Amino acid sequence: MKEGFANLLLVLAVVCPVGAEEAWEIRADWSETRQVGEKFLKVWGGGTTFEDLADSIWIAADSARAWVDGDRCLFGPGVTLQVPSRKVYADTLEYYWQSKTAIFKGHVQSQEKTRRLAADKVIYDLEQDLLEIPGALVFDFLEEGFQLNATHMRYFALQDSGLIGQGAEVRKFPSNGEDTLVIRADSLVFTQHGDRLAFSESVLLTQGKMVAQADRVLFLRPDSLVLLEDHARISWIRYQGTLTDTVVALANRIRARMAAGEIREIEMYTDVQIDIFRSQEGKQTIRADTARVIWTGETVEGLEATGQVHLTLKDADGAETDLRGDRLAMAFKEGDLDSLLLRGNCSGIYVSEEGKTENRLSGGQQTIWFDSEKISRIQVEDNAECEQVPRDETENRIRVTGDRVVLQFEAGKLQEVVALGGVKGSYQSREEENLP
Repeated sequence: MKEGFANLLLVLAVVCPVGAEEAWEIRADWSETRQVGEKFLKVWGGGTTFEDLADSIWIAADSARAWVDGDRCLFGPGVTLQVPSRKVYADTLEYYWQSKTAIFKGHVQSQEKTRRLAADKVIYDLEQDLLEIPGALVFDFLEEGFQLNATHMRYFALQDSGLIGQGAEVRKFPSNGEDTLVIRADSLVFTQHGDRLAFSESVLLTQGKMVAQADRVLFLRPDSLVLLEDHARISWIRYQGTLTDTVVALANRIRARMAAGEIREIEMYTDVQIDIFRSQEGKQTIRADTARVIWTGETVEGLEATGQVHLTLKDADGAETDLRGDRLAMAFKEGDLDSLLLRGNCSGIYVSEEGKTENRLSGGQQTIWFDSEKISRIQVEDNAECEQVPRDETENRIRVTGDRVVLQFEAGKLQEVVALGGVKGSYQSREEENLP
């Protein structure tokens, strides 16, 4: 009887350190002490529970084991750990009561009010409220509607922030059931309760038929804003019957604004280039200091560009228009270019599809209308000038000026040039041009 009582006191010394006997407690349907070599192992079975009243830690499992004079206890199978901030479920738990460190293994699930974590292994520092996941994981932001997948993460629960350095993927689920926004990167830091996600190194962003790339991406969730920096590139595809539209935008920095979980507007800064390809219809290229594109779903609705604007239009038949100015506005109708307005020190060259004649245009403002992606009319205003320069040296050069100069087209082919208001004109033969 005395020997058994001595063993009981020895086990209590392991489970309840000196000065804390009243705060710790292990309960089970049965328990026994086994001698293994020179050591003693305490085993609990059948509805085992551990409770640390001082730190509000509660653990339940089918069984538990602890070495006498050791500093850890093994729980499992079927483990549940509960603290005020979360519940954690796992197959097994290795708990170190002196450092208050819990190592969960097998089908780990951590559940908070607005967060949910799934992994094969989780190391939980209860004093710092820090969770480290050394393997594959899925982390759900339940209220914010996005999910994080990674292969390693440190999660600082008190600050609701985390660090990922070995590959990350974030999926943002739209509320209207449209395409999911996916962002992949080598590393990720999220802070401010998941409101700020900073991706770096080989960042790839996709949504439906839209793809974006950059060295760094910042996702500001409350503002529905995505910032792409350094070698930023964004492209999207639209299918219309047998035609395919492809838009590719390049810039040093791109701001993408979202609505209802989808990107609706992008702003581009520094070294902007936008290419719009139409299968069987031609190509449009815009270069500028800054630009802004608005679209709905896969359809571009409008485009604006400012600062050293350079616009090139090429149709499938070979006609080419090259324009330069300070400000550009392009309007689209059902995804097709409908008209454009160029302002500020405008100049341009229109070359017919046969390539025989250049029409050199200049003025304070130029407006171009389109019909089925082909130019139907060009109007130049404010000191307007049009000079027709044949590439054949035997032809003659014609120059007209006026308040307004209009070029009329039919099926994309130039039909006439009309000058209105304060009209002046000149005709120069090749012979006169070659005179000394």
